[in-house]
Amino acid sequence: MNAMMDASALIARFRLHPDASERDLKRAYARELKTLDQQTQSEAFQALREAYEALLLLLRSRQADAAQGLAQVVRTNDSHLDSEPGVAATKDSEQPQREAAAQEHQDTASNEANGQAVLDCVVQQLKERKPGSREQAVSLLAECMADPRLTHLEARQFFELGVASILASGWQPGHEFLFSAAFRTFGWREDRSRLLYLGRDGQIVDAAIAELVTFDTQSRLHRGQQWDVVRALRSETRPSTAKLVINLPLAEHVTRLFPHWMHVVSRPGTLVTWRRWNHDLPAWRRVVAGGHATSTIVAAPQRENQAFIWGSAFFFVAILILAVTLLILRPPSPQPAPATGPTAAERVRRNGETALDMLLEHQKRLAQDRAKSRDKEN
Repeated sequence: MNAMMDASALIARFRLHPDASERDLKRAYARELKTLDQQTQSEAFQALREAYEALLLLLRSRQADAAQGLAQVVRTNDSHLDSEPGVAATKDSEQPQREAAAQEHQDTASNEANGQAVLDCVVQQLKERKPGSREQAVSLLAECMADPRLTHLEARQFFELGVASILASGWQPGHEFLFSAAFRTFGWREDRSRLLYLGRDGQIVDAAIAELVTFDTQSRLHRGQQWDVVRALRSETRPSTAKLVINLPLAEHVTRLFPHWMHVVSRPGTLVTWRRWNHDLPAWRRVVAGGHATSTIVAAPQRENQAFIWGSAFFFVAILILAVTLLILRPPSPQPAPATGPTAAERVRRNGETALDMLLEHQKRLAQDRAKSRDKEN
């Protein structure tokens, strides 16, 4: 009775069906493992590991009992069938097929176990020594792919499915460069049809890659702003009030445009927390922090226009000052100017007109350069 109660409690601990298999348990264990940080939650990690090992032993014991009972039934049936004419010959002819099917099942289980074991190593290393760059993350996956336990193609497929499952479950600390390293290691971006065989997890990763392709078509300035927001969303620390009020609209905008990509590269749930923090702010704090200012979604084009206007104004003022300075420093003519010559006021006016023409020409060239730049980006 106690054993049955323990088994029921363990099955409920991993949210499994009573008829769950070892494969179901391993997936549930991997899912629970990703919610823990071994460095700060060592006791919870140890309890999870003990529960996993205990339930694994119970499942294997149950499978062994079921196999023994099935073997007894088969032997009983065989003893009855052997007495019937012609049955013995049929049974002997089917024996190789049964043995081959049993061996295939055993090989699949072994390959799945090997793929899961290497995947557990990846999860552990991502927590213990977080890759500091995309190259380090690629190197980590390459080392795992070279593991002798992944020699069989089926074991590699189980490992690839596990990595896709980790990404589809949402970003975690240590995954800063896992997404880009994964689609480079497995060639997902070049051959996205591979993801179609990885089930729902593969579909999520495929959608994230498609959104990344669209994301990369934006200007460098826009991508830089959005990446800053992504990095901020990875942190559990509350941003300053000014950054919260300013960055929240952009975070909402990017999440609407690229929902799957944001799920893979930023911490799930942080945006909801930002919304709550912003809602709890007094109205005057939002006003002071710039809450009623124009959203940062259009901040980049505004800065480009402002830079253009200020640059043009500076150029005009500089030319005007130069013209007046030259006029003042111009040495007086030894001969009096003829009565029909231009007066000082006329010379200032002409110099001003020349400066204005030069300014208009400069603005025209700047506008042409900006138009060419937009055409190249598109």
